[in-house]
Amino acid sequence: MGQLSNGIDFTLVLTYYVAMNPRQTKFAKLYLSGIPAGRAYEQAGYEMTGDAADMAGSRLIRNDKVRDYITTMSKKTEAKTIKTVIERKEMLSRIMDKCEYGENFTDAIRASSELCKMDGGYEPERQEISTRIIIGGDAD
Repeated sequence: MGQLSNGIDFTLVLTYYVAMNPRQTKFAKLYLSGIPAGRAYEQAGYEMTGDAADMAGSRLIRNDKVRDYITTMSKKTEAKTIKTVIERKEMLSRIMDKCEYGENFTDAIRASSELCKMDGGYEPERQEISTRIIIGGDAD
């Protein structure tokens, strides 16, 4: 057994890669690239299309070999691809800066909106109000 630089056991990855048939492997890679299961199922070379492909793709994701391959490969790339909150804020700020001097202000507005959401800028302020209601009687 050996370890990849990110700590994943490459024997495990190789085992599942070899154990899956070529269409399962292609399906898993397409699914990992962000293609929905039904479309990945169709593009992997299976016969079904439409709703039938959606159901079959959903079943294929639950296949032990495919599920384990997807999980293993997801863990492998997760640490490298997830941006921290600070990195995301910096990226949005760069988008805003570039758009300030350009003509496409919609990107700057969207980036500003996302930054406000991240910082809680749209959170409603809590206000307490007390009142006294008298129904039928004298107010003291």
